[in-house]
Amino acid sequence: MLRPFVTGDMHPLPRGWKTGPPAFVGVASGKAGTSWWYTLLLAHPRVKPNRLREKELCYFYHYGYRGLDSEAISTYRQAFAGPEGSLCGEWSPGYLAFPLAVDYLAEAAPEAKILVIVRNPVDRFLSSLNQFLTVHAPFLGLRGDRAAVLRKFSLFPAAISHSRWYESSCRLLRLFDREQLLVLQYEKCKNDPGIEIAKTYRFLGLEESFIPPNLPQRVNVRPYVVPQCQTEERVRLARYFADDVRAFAGLFPEIDLSLWPEFRAPTR
Repeated sequence: MLRPFVTGDMHPLPRGWKTGPPAFVGVASGKAGTSWWYTLLLAHPRVKPNRLREKELCYFYHYGYRGLDSEAISTYRQAFAGPEGSLCGEWSPGYLAFPLAVDYLAEAAPEAKILVIVRNPVDRFLSSLNQFLTVHAPFLGLRGDRAAVLRKFSLFPAAISHSRWYESSCRLLRLFDREQLLVLQYEKCKNDPGIEIAKTYRFLGLEESFIPPNLPQRVNVRPYVVPQCQTEERVRLARYFADDVRAFAGLFPEIDLSLWPEFRAPTR
């Protein structure tokens, strides 16, 4: 949507349901299994879809440096509803990297629980670049030199910057208490989804014994148009990301760098 949603875009409010700020918001990161994880959240009987029936509301992309007024905050909060005891939220994976988005989220939903999934930044970068080239570029319909300018000066740097999390995570921690934040690692989710989704449910105050029937089902998988990354190319990318990865893992010791081969601590 090229504008922020309004109340007229929302589904009607069922009788007995109440609106309020989101119970949870996923803020990162694209191409790290967030669509899969969001479907697992919705599978839980106590989690209800938001009134837009969309995973990504992308609401805070639209306000630039103008800021939110009380009406904008009220509209955002009306998008979340449910019966007593239920949870409702969204997952816009670009919020963490998008300028001022988490600032606006902190204004509109200061008590929300924040979800983050990160992935080996080399793999995430390649998947993100592929997404940009297969979805974003065709949408703009550019050809020739114009497509090359988009690819080199917009899509490539965006895919890189969205794969660096340290600075944006520092900002997130200034805006939200650490206890409000759950950081998951895509590789752990992929290797043992049952344990990781139980951790997610527990963090949200849900019954962690629930096993979603769609647990192994991957979603939003796209064929690759980006050429396979050669060994020296992966080394070059890993060298670029290394300082950010080490700093990020210092913030969140739950990140297991042994699952990211290019960033494993050297053995002695």
